[in-house]
Parts: sequence; structure tokens; C-alpha cells
Amino acid sequence: MVIAVKKFFTGDLGESLSSHKKVTELLKERFPRTLELVLWGMILNSILGIIWGVVASVYRGRWPDYMISGMSTIGMSLPSYVAILVLVVLAVKLKLIPVIGIQSENANYFQTIVAPVLTMVLAGSALTIRTTRSSMLEVMGEDFIRTARAKGLSEKAVLFKHGLRNAAIPIATIIGYNLASSFGGSIVIETVFNRPGIGKLLMDAVTKRDYPVVQGTAVFIAILLIVVNLLTDVMYSIIDPRIRVQSDK
Repeated sequence: MVIAVKKFFTGDLGESLSSHKKVTELLKERFPRTLELVLWGMILNSILGIIWGVVASVYRGRWPDYMISGMSTIGMSLPSYVAILVLVVLAVKLKLIPVIGIQSENANYFQTIVAPVLTMVLAGSALTIRTTRSSMLEVMGEDFIRTARAKGLSEKAVLFKHGLRNAAIPIATIIGYNLASSFGGSIVIETVFNRPGIGKLLMDAVTKRDYPVVQGTAVFIAILLIVVNLLTDVMYSIIDPRIRVQSDK
């Protein structure tokens, strides 16, 4: 047990029982694919979620708000295995992407990334929309917003410079949550779309009962979650200087 702990802290996660490769080498080979998928998903989740959330808050109680809120509710209800439906529609029905995934020789970069990223966006952006909408509605009712409008500032300046900036903390929290959950959600998505990332590595190891790879991958994903949560906390002080000032006192 002591030897295993010492190996862990020196970066030795053991050796695969099936391929006889170091677990760290397998993770190094697979992680770029997962990181690529997660980053694309996070970028699109954040952009679409914030834009539609702001639009919903501006048109509160009108048809754009009802439409966006309804779509986000449906998106939040979608399970991870909606990836299978996306694969059926894009690959089987529309024939826009190869069924066998990224390893297809005839597939270009867009064809291999669009379906898994779309699956992440369907669920991830929904939560960002709801959070952005509720946070914006709360901030836009504050006194400093009425003061900004009384000074004659344009509605665009009030909305983005004062409103969105002060609503950024809850939005940053949910973006961090989406980023962390994307690493866990990649297990299903990479398996369905046959992407050679750490999620598929974990599933293949479970199937083969390759316990060192299962343990090493689980530990690696746990470390990623800790790092993401830490970066989210650091972002708070960048977004809102008041947090940094309070922590210095």
C-alpha cells in the first residue's frame, strides 16, 4: 500500500494489463482528444448560453422569453445518451458525418467534431441560459441600473457594461460546473462517437477489466475536476475585484 502511494505521488499510475503500457502514457495519448472536445463544448456553451440568456431577460414575459425558456427546459431534461439520437440523425438519416467516428479516413475535422460538440451544447447551454436569465433579471432591478439609465447611458451600455458585468459571478459558476461535468459526460459521448479520448479509454478498460487503467483514469478525472473548481474560484477575483479586496483584508 505504501509503495502504491509513493508511486502515485511520483506520477506512476501503474501499467495496463491488456496493452502493457504505462497508464500515464495512455492518458497522455488520449487526453488531447478529450480536451479538444471539452473546450469546443465549453466555448459554444458559454457564447450561446449567455447570448440567449440575455435576450430572454430583455424580452421577459414576451414570446422570445417563452421560446428560449422552453428550449432550455427541454435541453436540461436531455440525458447524456441523447448522443445516440444525434448520431442517428446526423450519420444515418442525413449522412453528414461518418458512423464509425474519428478514425474514418474519409472524414474531415468538422465531420468528426460537430456531432459530439453538438451533444454537449444541447445540455450544457440550457443551464447557462437559465442562470444568465435569472442573474440578469436580478441585477437589472438594482438601484445602480436605474442610476445608469438616469445618467443617459444607452440601453446597450446599461445592459452589457453594468448589467452583464455584475451578473457574471453566477454565470462563471455555471460555466465552471459545465466544464467539470463535461469531463464526466465525455465517457458516454466518446463511446458513442468512437472518439479515442480518456472517456472511451475508461469504458474500454472497464470492459476488459483492466483495473490499473480504470483506477488511473478515475484519479486523473478527479484531479481535473479539482483543477477546474480551483480555476473557477480564481476567476471570481478577476471578474469581481471586490472579492479580491475582501480577501486581502
